[in-house]
Amino acid sequence: MIVDCAHYQDGRRRDDGPVSLPEAASRRGQGGFVWLGLFEPTEEELAQVRDTFGLHELAVEDAQTFHMRPKVETYDEDVRLVILRTARYDDAAEEVDFGEISVFLAPTFVITVRQGAASELRGARQRLEQRPELLAAGSPAALWAILDVVVDGYAPVVAGLERDIDQIEATVFSGAVAPTERIYSLRREATDFYRAVHPLLGVTAAVERTSGGRAEQDQRAAEHHHRAAHHPGHGVPAAHVRHRVLRPELRVADRAHHHRRRLRRLWHRRAGGAAGAAVLVVAGPRAAG
Repeated sequence: MIVDCAHYQDGRRRDDGPVSLPEAASRRGQGGFVWLGLFEPTEEELAQVRDTFGLHELAVEDAQTFHMRPKVETYDEDVRLVILRTARYDDAAEEVDFGEISVFLAPTFVITVRQGAASELRGARQRLEQRPELLAAGSPAALWAILDVVVDGYAPVVAGLERDIDQIEATVFSGAVAPTERIYSLRREATDFYRAVHPLLGVTAAVERTSGGRAEQDQRAAEHHHRAAHHPGHGVPAAHVRHRVLRPELRVADRAHHHRRRLRRLWHRRAGGAAGAAVLVVAGPRAAG
């Protein structure tokens, strides 16, 4: 369904409410850019958007496919498709729920197609609308605003994984029975999260490269993103996510479990051997014979 559709020009939203698809398409030649937001659209809705904005058919098909990793593709000279993975941590189930945002980016429009968990973009739009100097930078500013929100959403996932990992460490090193199933489950969730997040570095680099000559406008938006992403406490860069989530805890806990089992076997063998030797010593030659 269509969540919002707005035309931005001279650093501001031109209408209070959403505009229709035909009206939005007609304004593409008037300057500024259109931002159309869709959430889990039907095939018919996507077909209408494709025809209205002249999107490449393969790009639309790609946007309907759930991807394992972020990526960026160029289907037409001025239209890029950027795939972003969103994430939310289910603390009760100790699972990471993934969603996806497909962003069609062109000089005159941004079309976002959201699928699944944690893909809300109202905050990104509202944040951008409060920064007219960024809106004036054009459609790339919308992409960077979306990236900021997506990356911000990774922080609670990291915190949830670390909290559960810390609980496992406390259990393992307290001498209690190691929760093997929980260890492997969390390892899988952490690994899946890393695989979904880490390629974002390549995506942002590719977007900046392909924006290169177009725009001082793209550069202004990119500079905003760089400042925001490196502001203390704002966002979680993918490399930092990797460092924090894939710490040695899971391996340490798992290895500790196996080491404890091995030590117990060695202890029993040695204890058994010592007991046998003790029998021989105590019994003396008579027992030996």
